[in-house]
Amino acid sequence: KFRRPAEVYTLLNDSPAHRIAEQLLGNLGPDVGGQVALRFPLRAERASRPDKDADRWHIDGLRGGAHMSPFQLLLGVALSEQPGDDCGNLQVWPGYHSTAFEAVRRARQVRTSGIISPEEEWERPRLPIDSSVQVRLCPGDVVLAHQKLPHAVGLNRSPNIRYQV
Repeated sequence: KFRRPAEVYTLLNDSPAHRIAEQLLGNLGPDVGGQVALRFPLRAERASRPDKDADRWHIDGLRGGAHMSPFQLLLGVALSEQPGDDCGNLQVWPGYHSTAFEAVRRARQVRTSGIISPEEEWERPRLPIDSSVQVRLCPGDVVLAHQKLPHAVGLNRSPNIRYQV
C-alpha cells in the first residue's frame, strides 16, 4: 500500500479545500492520495525552442486497473507563484472533456479488459493548442477539476522551480 507523507495529506485534510471537496463528493474517507509535483526550469538552450509536445495532454486514471477512474477529483494546491504562462503551469483544455470521454470509450470497446496501460498508445485526439489555458496561481490557491479534464504540465521557462501538491 502506498504510504502518503503526512505533510502532504495534512495540506488537504486541514484546509478548507477538504470541506469543499466533501461538499461536492460526500465523505472522502481515509483513502486520499497526494503528491508533490515539481516542475524544474528548462535549461537556457531549450527554453527558447518551441514546445514540440504542446498538445501532449492526458487524463488521469488510465492506470487504475479495470476501473479507469480510481479517483473522482483533481485537487491542486499551489506552493509557488505561477504569475504568467510558461511557469510550469497546469495547462487545461476547457470544454474538451467530452472529446476525451469519447476517445476513452472507443478504446475501452477495443480492449475487453477495460485497461489502457501507459505503454499502449490509444487514439488520443489532437486538441488545438490555442484552446488550452495555462492556469495562473499564487501560493495557497486551490484548483478543483474533474480527473477526466484533458490537462498537461506546461513548460517552465521561468527561473524558479514550480511547487504544487
